Amino acid sequence: MRRAVLLVSLVLAGAHASVPTYDAQPYLCANSTMFGSLIEGAAVDRHGNFYAVNYKDDKAAVGQAFTQQKLFFEDLERPNTWFNAVRFNVDRHGVQEAYLGDVTNHRVVRVRDPGGKGQFLHSEVF
Repeated sequence: MRRAVLLVSLVLAGAHASVPTYDAQPYLCANSTMFGSLIEGAAVDRHGNFYAVNYKDDKAAVGQAFTQQKLFFEDLERPNTWFNAVRFNVDRHGVQEAYLGDVTNHRVVRVRDPGGKGQFLHSEVF
C-alpha cells in the first residue's frame, strides 16, 4: 500500500512540474482605450467581436472593443443604470441577442438583432 501511495505522489508531483506557465499581458486598459476605469464584463459575440462595459466612462453604456471601438448599447431610460456584465446568445431562430446585467437596478436587459446586421434593438427587461 505504501508503494502505491508513493508512486501516486511521485506521478502527481511530476505532472505538476510539467505544467506550462504563461505571461499574461493586458488586452484593454482604461488609459489606452475608449473604456473607463471601471471596464469589466468582457464578452465575445458569434462573429468574434469583443465587447465590454463602461464605454466612455458611462456605466450605462456597453461598447464594442474589437474590431473597432464604438458604442454598442446605452440605456438612456434609467439614469442610475450600471452594467457590469455582457453575455451573447443565439436563440432557436438564429437571432443573436445580448444580455446586459444591471447591478444597480437588479435586472437583466436583453437586446436583439432580428435583422442579423449588428443593429441590436427591441430591448426587454427581465
